Amino acid sequence: MFVSALDGILLLNAETAQIQDVNPSADIAQSKEMVETIQVDGRVGYENLPLKAKSGPRIDVEFVSDPYECEGVRSRA
Repeated sequence: MFVSALDGILLLNAETAQIQDVNPSADIAQSKEMVETIQVDGRVGYENLPLKAKSGPRIDVEFVSDPYECEGVRSRA
């Protein structure tokens, strides 16, 4: 599911906030910028983020990313 998901997914190390793995749908450069924003602001979100659809046209999407807790450890990014 991780590899075939159409959503970009990043797996982060909770201790170091370093990216451990990404699926093919994630954009690494933009993801690093968003991780930095999450570390400073606690979350990142866009109401009309323009993305190019797989079929070609550009579409506006809503994007929100928040830290989460896993096994009692809150991620820092």
